[in-house]
Amino acid sequence: MSNISANDGFPETSLTLVGRLRSTDQALRDEAIRLVALRYWLPLYDFARRTGLNEPTSADSVQEFFQHILTNADGFACYDGKQGKLRTWIITIYRRRLSSNLSRQQTQIRGGGIEHLPLDFVLAETQYLRHASEDTQNPELAFDRAFARQLWQQVLSTLKCSYGYRNRSQVYDVLHPLILTDLKEQTLSSQELATLAGLPSLSDFKVCLHRIRKEAAHEFQRLVQQTVEGDDWQEEVRYLLRLVS
Repeated sequence: MSNISANDGFPETSLTLVGRLRSTDQALRDEAIRLVALRYWLPLYDFARRTGLNEPTSADSVQEFFQHILTNADGFACYDGKQGKLRTWIITIYRRRLSSNLSRQQTQIRGGGIEHLPLDFVLAETQYLRHASEDTQNPELAFDRAFARQLWQQVLSTLKCSYGYRNRSQVYDVLHPLILTDLKEQTLSSQELATLAGLPSLSDFKVCLHRIRKEAAHEFQRLVQQTVEGDDWQEEVRYLLRLVS
């Protein structure tokens, strides 16, 4: 079973995504499920662990949540974008399903029981433990932070593919850790970084760094706009970027 690709096509808005979740076209629904999973399954697992659930129960609850979406088009029937951000809507539905204990009434589905969603819960637990000391009293903020980081990983995946396609993987490998950091914090000089990136001059290095930062910002904004309806996306971009680092 292959892992969920970070390069699936994305809907233009959250309402488009929700529309696909409601679709009677199985192919459209399957793609929507993959996109929701890609963005939300790791943050949902992190949230479950922080609310006191153990590893197996957290894994089961996430699998059951997506199983519910796969088999029920009604889960998002009331979402019209006016209730707030899609991630808020997602966590609200997830919390309701946790509190209803539906996952305990289901056949155990941990370990790849949903064919459409090959979720790696070893990875999920590793990431949870890496950041377990953060937001210890605020699972909701931890969910937002995990969501922001997941979006950022999608940005980096897109950039990596783009630079690879252009035969500039060496440039990407050196520059992508610098996108959100100050050059003054680096142990290597700008000239040394330029040499590592295979760039002929310091000016080329500065141009390429500016370009990759601009590309990353554009892609992050694009992804965020797909999760917020109306004009709130700019504030959402600022909020989520603060949580990425």
